[in-house]
Amino acid sequence: MRKLKSATSFAEVIVVVLFIGILSAVAIPRWSCSVSKKTKAETISKKIVTEFRLNRRLSISDVVNNPSGYKMVFFSNYYHIKSRDTDEIIVENQIDPAISVTGAANFRFTPLGNLEPDDGTSVTVSSSDRSFTISIVPSTGMVTCTEN
Repeated sequence: MRKLKSATSFAEVIVVVLFIGILSAVAIPRWSCSVSKKTKAETISKKIVTEFRLNRRLSISDVVNNPSGYKMVFFSNYYHIKSRDTDEIIVENQIDPAISVTGAANFRFTPLGNLEPDDGTSVTVSSSDRSFTISIVPSTGMVTCTEN
């Protein structure tokens, strides 16, 4: 009695590889678009946290040249850090139109690193499915970011 060998032919392997390639070509762009939308809000939030910390550090370290401190001002599609004495813009960044930034518009840091008493203490950064709240402790200037 003869045993029949069962094996796959080269043509069958090529068909399977092509099928997997077509599926991945369709699936990967869709997956990466959804991932990038989800991470945009997080990226902008982390960038704003870094800018708040820069604003505070500049207010503390540059007290000799700028005794009034620095301020961070938010507009509809951008924000900047500005010297309170000279109105010189130190940093200016655009905000992606797909991202919404709401909350207080002015954050003035004093040379001690704390916020002015009448300024806001939080900003919310949100995209279609994720939201982050950036909070500043007014007395110390400590910045935190939490996902809502």
